Amino acid sequence: MTSCDEIADAVVEQLKTLTTTIAFAPENPPLFPIMDRGVAGPSVQVQPWAEDETATDRGDMLAAARTVNVIVSCPIEGDRTRAECLTWLNEIKEGFREFEIAGGWRWQKNETVTLYDSDALKEKSQFLSLFRATFYNFA
Repeated sequence: MTSCDEIADAVVEQLKTLTTTIAFAPENPPLFPIMDRGVAGPSVQVQPWAEDETATDRGDMLAAARTVNVIVSCPIEGDRTRAECLTWLNEIKEGFREFEIAGGWRWQKNETVTLYDSDALKEKSQFLSLFRATFYNFA
């Protein structure tokens, strides 16, 4: 069964093919995402979050889910606005609908945890958002 870390790596590869209004370089940090810092440019970090398996169809099948955190950050500088960053965030989230990951994994849902962090915006002029993307598979 595919691990959540493998899903995170695959999501990074899928994000590299996504065209959005703000260009970015996605990554799956080797240790943990860095959220408490200003960023030099637009950043999307993908972090493994949760794995879930459930027996279905009288126990003959397994429904599996893998959830990753997606941390989206961007400095607010020049003419860039919070509204533009929100549009960019939505473009990224909408892109997940088309993601298919090897082994039959498909996107199921996005859950917004923090639409944007008002403290990061005020104190660091940084747009910072967190959502969780869940992928499912049946085996």
